[in-house]
Amino acid sequence: MAEWLKQISGKQTHSNPVSINKADGSPCENEDEVLLRWREHFEQALYHSPGTSSASLDTESASATAELMPQPQPTSRVATRSY
Repeated sequence: MAEWLKQISGKQTHSNPVSINKADGSPCENEDEVLLRWREHFEQALYHSPGTSSASLDTESASATAELMPQPQPTSRVATRSY
């Protein structure tokens, strides 16, 4: 918590930066390589190829979704008279 307080107060911290590795496992040498590696990481995470469809999983998913959906409740009308 002390480090967090120093960071938000603007005081310098003396922590060692985390080493970022390239896809091949070797360390990034400079900031441009680190930024490129983060870009590669998020592109792989966000734009991966779709998984293989499975009929049994699709059926289970549909069943689970149906079970989680709220069931409609009967409604009653109450007559009110305004004066």
